[in-house]
Amino acid sequence: MARYEVDYLDGFSSVYEADRAEYDSDARMHVFYSADRTVALVSSGNVRSVTRLAEDEGGVPQTNEEPARPPAQPTGAVIEIIEKGATTSSDEPGKSVIVPNDVRINGQSLLASADDPVIVHQISTRGDDLVRVTLTLFARRVSIRAENDPEGVSP
Repeated sequence: MARYEVDYLDGFSSVYEADRAEYDSDARMHVFYSADRTVALVSSGNVRSVTRLAEDEGGVPQTNEEPARPPAQPTGAVIEIIEKGATTSSDEPGKSVIVPNDVRINGQSLLASADDPVIVHQISTRGDDLVRVTLTLFARRVSIRAENDPEGVSP
């Protein structure tokens, strides 16, 4: 059993114990397995790096860097509009109604405006059509700059 540290773009990190880790390029997910069971699924859109923590002979953690594999091209975001702690598995009247109270993009919960609705635009059954979602978010910081310029530097 190995330990894997996942560093997220928001500065947080998690450690998972698993026999192996794989990157599923179709799902764009890091998948951690223990025996034949999935231990964790982590969306690559929110991951800076995945590191396998190995132990030396004295049991001291050593790192073998396994860089996260970002998508080669820009991709659509995974948007989840969910009701935390709820399930729709019941057939009782009123129990299958969802009242969303959390909006996540690529697995990260965000502050959304309660006054502005989340709009899921018309969905087509055409294979080449994309799902469009419009929502209003609260920003902590907005940076408009050239990609290779350092943040906070003005000419």
